[in-house]
Amino acid sequence: MRPARRKDYKEYIAHNEQGRWKEFMQEKGSKYTAVATDRGVMLFSQTRIGEKALHTYLQECADNYFHPMKSTGMLRIYEVSSPTADVAAKADNYIDRLSRRDQRSDSAGLRYSRYGTDPDKMLSADVLIGAVCTEKYDMRPDFHDFDRFTGDNALKTDRKNYEITTLLYIAENGFADHLAADYFHPFDRMADFRPLAEKLGDTMRAKSENPQSEHDFGYAALQQEAKVLARDMLESDYHIRDGEFALGQSAGKMLPSVPVLRQQPVLRPAEAPAPTNRPTMKPSGTVAQQPVRRVPSVKSSRGKGHSVS
Repeated sequence: MRPARRKDYKEYIAHNEQGRWKEFMQEKGSKYTAVATDRGVMLFSQTRIGEKALHTYLQECADNYFHPMKSTGMLRIYEVSSPTADVAAKADNYIDRLSRRDQRSDSAGLRYSRYGTDPDKMLSADVLIGAVCTEKYDMRPDFHDFDRFTGDNALKTDRKNYEITTLLYIAENGFADHLAADYFHPFDRMADFRPLAEKLGDTMRAKSENPQSEHDFGYAALQQEAKVLARDMLESDYHIRDGEFALGQSAGKMLPSVPVLRQQPVLRPAEAPAPTNRPTMKPSGTVAQQPVRRVPSVKSSRGKGHSVS
């Protein structure tokens, strides 16, 4: 008879497995996860609900990643072992009211509970004494930092952040065809880059038809235009310059005319249909009479300005 079929052997295995499981759960129950930012420390238990709350809090940090007034700066994740009773009692205070639907749900985060952060919920750095830092994230408005933070923690990217990260990618690497594939969200600025994208396609076709030629047919100059256009959009619309928030710069460099135009939109007659096409690039001699949305001018490698309206 095989040993696994003997009753006493099964009881022995079950007894030992149960003992190890209880020991594991006791050890897990004495450990907590802390998330430290420049605003304070949030503490989460390593229970099923605590892990849901942790994921929701990190998702909130990701949603506010490119908000200059809500950015968390540096974010560190710690493992806290056997905290005092007073500290442990403050764990999971991120949750204001827990819903039973979240208790039964298989979702990674909280969907039906009431939760949120405020200064009263934040703990001091004293709770991190003896804690072990397991991960550190630089929350700069940078494509690679955002991609690492969201990727490591299985976080979602909303439509606005997708647009910003796409612009950050173009500002660093230039325009690529896969940016228009809409893997996660539509790229709302595609109309602004379409004239450059079409010209880039022409240069690539010309290069493929003349493989022996060392001339790039203007490819590098067009990519530089795309980078400059993306940088101007990041600075004027999101106050991001060179991977940093530019809110501390002088008013003259912050292009204050952009929010003024948004606060005072152009009114159209009721009978006139709203335009369906996004602004496109025009020659430098063309001046828009009353643009709905202002996009900074783009300078080509030859030094001639191209206004976008």
